[in-house]
Amino acid sequence: MFATVAPITRDDLIPSLAVNSQAARGATCQNANITLTEAQTWHTYLCQIREAIWGALAARSSAKRDYAKAQAEVEKCEKQLQLAVENEWLDEARTAMLCRMTWQDQAHHLKALVDKHTCQILALKNQLAYWENQIRV
Repeated sequence: MFATVAPITRDDLIPSLAVNSQAARGATCQNANITLTEAQTWHTYLCQIREAIWGALAARSSAKRDYAKAQAEVEKCEKQLQLAVENEWLDEARTAMLCRMTWQDQAHHLKALVDKHTCQILALKNQLAYWENQIRV
């Protein structure tokens, strides 16, 4: 459904980005010793990934809440539609149908947003785990 995100390589990092404070005290990367500056860069980069995860989690939570509200509105409109059809109230039935369709569209959009944030969270968590494993304390 969504494309996977390739992990960022060490060569992709810019000097102002990037490891944990233990690495700043003399940790080594898998292939070579890293300097204090590199360790600070890694630390900054990993902090940025964590912040992105927190932001995506908050956005997903908000989208889930809005999705639940939209679903409740769909059900409410559906009940109004059923009542209008049973009583042959054509104007009310049209209004209820329009209401239901509007909320269904909104719910569909919000569900897609929840799914997008879920994929983003998984990609960021995988990226974080990958880079944390690159650092040896």
